[in-house]
Amino acid sequence: MNHAGYLLLPDLRLENINAEACLHVAGLPSITAFTGFAHALQLNWLTREVEKVEGDHLAFHGVAIIGHDLALYDGQAKSPPALHGMHPTKPEDMNPSIIQEMKGDLNISLILKIIQEDDEDEECLDNIFSHENLQGLAAFLTRTPLAGGRIIKQQLPVFAASSTALAEKIQRLPAGWLLCNAKEQLESRNDDPRDNLDRLLDALAGVRGDDGKYHRQQPGWLIPTSIGYRLLEPPTNRPGTRKQLPMAFAEPVISLAQWRYLPSLVHATNALDLRGENALWRHTYSPTDRLCVVDTHTN
Repeated sequence: MNHAGYLLLPDLRLENINAEACLHVAGLPSITAFTGFAHALQLNWLTREVEKVEGDHLAFHGVAIIGHDLALYDGQAKSPPALHGMHPTKPEDMNPSIIQEMKGDLNISLILKIIQEDDEDEECLDNIFSHENLQGLAAFLTRTPLAGGRIIKQQLPVFAASSTALAEKIQRLPAGWLLCNAKEQLESRNDDPRDNLDRLLDALAGVRGDDGKYHRQQPGWLIPTSIGYRLLEPPTNRPGTRKQLPMAFAEPVISLAQWRYLPSLVHATNALDLRGENALWRHTYSPTDRLCVVDTHTN
């Protein structure tokens, strides 16, 4: 596979996103929401545009997430009548709340790395990512859910052929933070009796210093992230599943990520090495460990 460029979806403003990444993490949606969104764009937009110009196969090969702003709502009851847009007038018609449903507004930019099977000629790429097609993509985005929310405002998508061109486009964005993988904070050290959960909690815990102020033992802006699922059993065919797909019970997988201030990363080199920053998230599957997760720096 050869590098073809980057598709920048700048300044996406979403409302009513699902801020419950899993039962244990609230705030940024699960990273699988963003990689799944990119996969939906590939199936429903990119593939169609490639077929129109009879070009070679193109695919999205990783998603980078730039955070600009996040504002959470108060908890909302998960009520079936409310979720279907109904307004029951009798108390007995309203189901009691089971758990809170955390929602919020999110402002992000996404970078989708594009790869191709063979060297694509420049004219073909120009046709696929023409101004007219990118306008059509912008309209398509308003109809495509992301993290359970919807895009209510955006800038026009941009194609960049290189990391240098990408950096130039990013410098025009509002200030933001690049989400980088920090899973190395959970790796086992020599003579370290702690398990992964202990390391996760220790990395996020605030410690009170001699000055009475709280600080973390690890530097940087670390956050817990939901990165996918671990299967509790092998996938099995069961009656009643959608399209008769194999089904398995699973539990969420939580890891660590770090927000890194984007302008400082771009200013240092006038380019953006997303792979080097561990910021290109992709779906992976390990049959041995039964892990269905997103990860960075994969082949």
